[in-house]
Amino acid sequence: MKDPAQLELVVKALTCGVTGCVDWEPKQAERVRLDADLRGLSPRRIALMVIDHVMNGGAVFQVEEKRPQWSHRDYYYKVIVPYPEFFTKRLFIEMELLDDDPDLPVVMLVNAHEQK
Repeated sequence: MKDPAQLELVVKALTCGVTGCVDWEPKQAERVRLDADLRGLSPRRIALMVIDHVMNGGAVFQVEEKRPQWSHRDYYYKVIVPYPEFFTKRLFIEMELLDDDPDLPVVMLVNAHEQK
């Protein structure tokens, strides 16, 4: 069952204009830095791409979490960003709601890769 209130908080975190509301999980940020398939896109650049995409009407999808290694959360959120300058397909970014404060929610980016 979807949780529209949580999805709304994720969108708010991405569009509120406070840079501290969108951050990377440190180990995943390092993985992104070293991922040759991401063609040199930094974690910061990817975060800005997600923010820009959502601020310009791009969709955020709420997905029920079923993977055992992520059992601490009920949902994850994904954004798919077209980026034809770098990718033949699109850039997939996965995140979770880290802080559900209604005034200043925070999302943590946990994955980015070319959508296959």
